[in-house]
Amino acid sequence: MNAHALAGYVDSEELRAVFARLAVPGSFFILEGFTDLYIGQVETVDGNDEPRPDPSTYEEGRLFDSVFELHWQRMRGLPAHVPPFRISLISDDKGQINGAESGEWLTSSGNPAKPLALEWAGSSSIYLWGETVGGPDGKPMGLWYEKEVPRLFRYPLEQVNVSSRIKVMTQSYQFQSAPEQPTEDAAQSLQRFAGFKNA
Repeated sequence: MNAHALAGYVDSEELRAVFARLAVPGSFFILEGFTDLYIGQVETVDGNDEPRPDPSTYEEGRLFDSVFELHWQRMRGLPAHVPPFRISLISDDKGQINGAESGEWLTSSGNPAKPLALEWAGSSSIYLWGETVGGPDGKPMGLWYEKEVPRLFRYPLEQVNVSSRIKVMTQSYQFQSAPEQPTEDAAQSLQRFAGFKNA
């Protein structure tokens, strides 16, 4: 596995370009606004890609599949020279990282961001909110309800049965060498989403 990570700050135009390049059919996305959460899967309809969401209109988001995760977050209150989106790309395919190196990804000091080599450290999973909701006939409706939140969630999966739960699959990595300027709170490892599955 030839895993690498690239992180930095980008403007909305670069965020949209990277998202469009990586949003291949079958990849998943999680988009968060101030009051909404949108979870879906990039699909192809009749040979034409359906319209992609604009990632720059959301406060935070992830685009991921079994090979990569793109994660971004809108930042506020940064110095004027720092673009508004903090972004990271973790990928098992170095070609995806190389394609993102355009000089548009900057560190907070304004220097071009550089990729870091990673070592795979394992896989895991995390249960998501909710249990599947059955209709009057007992068949799943495509929604999951969580009484702790409380709200309905729609995940991009078919339910196996009325009692099914959903997990997000994760991959973990460690840096092959320490970042050039580590801080006390610098992460020693990274984790990315890799897909969904019925639990």
